[in-house]
Amino acid sequence: MNTLEKLNTTLENGRASTEEALKFFDELESVNLEFLIGRWQGYEFPTNHPMDGLLEASGWYGKEFVDAEQVHPLLFLDGNNNIFKVDPNPIAMNLGLSSPVFKSKTMKPVFQLMNLMLKILGIIAGIKPFISRAIRPLISALQGVPPIAWIVIALLWFGTGNSTAIFTVAVATLPIIFIGAVEGVRNINSQLLEMANTFKIPIKIY
Repeated sequence: MNTLEKLNTTLENGRASTEEALKFFDELESVNLEFLIGRWQGYEFPTNHPMDGLLEASGWYGKEFVDAEQVHPLLFLDGNNNIFKVDPNPIAMNLGLSSPVFKSKTMKPVFQLMNLMLKILGIIAGIKPFISRAIRPLISALQGVPPIAWIVIALLWFGTGNSTAIFTVAVATLPIIFIGAVEGVRNINSQLLEMANTFKIPIKIY
């Protein structure tokens, strides 16, 4: 199985573990540096990480290789589809990646509860359009701010404690979970619901 076949198989399966993803990238053949020079559009490789999809949902476009010494790893699209560069601040990035709050077993139920509440709110908004219209401006405002910017704001407000990591993850993932639940409800086939009602099949939420 060649590289492209492995990639397609992984994408068809929906996601891979972190170990499988790292193994896949380690097995890739090396390329000439000159081949990389230029701007590349990318996409996220799903690894079952809690923050899967966050980068693309924030408008990430890809990266740009200027020369052997200069690389822009974070290119984003603004509201007019213009590409702009974001400097990956080492302090902010290290804070987000190394914060013990994400490894804490105590905080896991908190994140799960927050996830559940957002999904319930999204389901209700999907059923009641007026609720969706009322919340949409807030969601749009949150989506318009890159996560990197939220990290900087959180650092100014909360310092370098766990509160910064919690706040950043909350505001960055809220729109994704909410919109996913809303669109999921709206895209349910009405004929299937009618059939379930006719045959008195109970509707289960997984």
